[in-house]
Amino acid sequence: MNLSTKAADRVIARPRRETLNYLRMFERYTEMARRVIFFARHEAGHYGSLVIDTEHLLLGLLRVDKHLAARLLGAAEQIRAEIDKGTPRGERVPPSVTIPLSERVKQILGFAAEEAGRLGHRRVGTEHLFLGVLRSEGSFTAQILATRGVKLEAVRRQLQAGARASGVEVEARADAVSQPAVERFLAALEHSSTAAISSFFAEDAQIVDCQGRLWQGLDEIDLEAFFAPYAGRNVRHTVATRSWGQAGSLVANIVWENVVISGESKRAKHRMIILFVPKPEFRSAIFFLQVTPVAV
Repeated sequence: MNLSTKAADRVIARPRRETLNYLRMFERYTEMARRVIFFARHEAGHYGSLVIDTEHLLLGLLRVDKHLAARLLGAAEQIRAEIDKGTPRGERVPPSVTIPLSERVKQILGFAAEEAGRLGHRRVGTEHLFLGVLRSEGSFTAQILATRGVKLEAVRRQLQAGARASGVEVEARADAVSQPAVERFLAALEHSSTAAISSFFAEDAQIVDCQGRLWQGLDEIDLEAFFAPYAGRNVRHTVATRSWGQAGSLVANIVWENVVISGESKRAKHRMIILFVPKPEFRSAIFFLQVTPVAV
């Protein structure tokens, strides 16, 4: 189950102004980070707690990001056993009842945002929440992690090294390049420059044309002919949406009107979905592009 910002509103009971502040904050969260908050509420209700506390947040992290948990903590079952042993149980809280965040958890969420900023990341993910938990000195959860030898600076270095090793770009810098890439690509189409258009594509890019045919690799397709219908004088386009994915990838949804396909007299409306992925030196390249006719 995914936690949307509306679901976050149901989980966290606050006066209207404070609730709106939290909703704005959760808009910066990745989908996995939002799920952590959802499962933290679930764990709090399971233990009969009247607040979502640090141990519930940690259990939410263990449930959502098993890779991170295995990499940094080892067996999640042992941590749950420690939490079970040190946490009193009350009467289970029904899912319909709102459970607020504890002051410590609010502090952790603030720490997580700081850690994302420290690493230059545009969105708050599970790794930032974990760093926030480690910064919550004196909490029950921090004590559990300390006994297992998990230290803040060591985890920071490990996460940074892992990002560099996997080739993941810093999201803030990817943002500065990838989003304008959409406009630069559209400008290249308007000038019908084959060289400029091809420079936007990865060598192994996949393209699906408006008839559903798949082209794999730039050697298989005549880019100038493929994009000629979208460079017509009366053709109009609208960038409907931009959606950010993992590691700075970007999906652009572009709607084209008054498109004329060779051999057809009637003008058409097309939807073009483009996946940009980060490349070395913080450039973005098109890895996948699909064109779909839109019924009018």
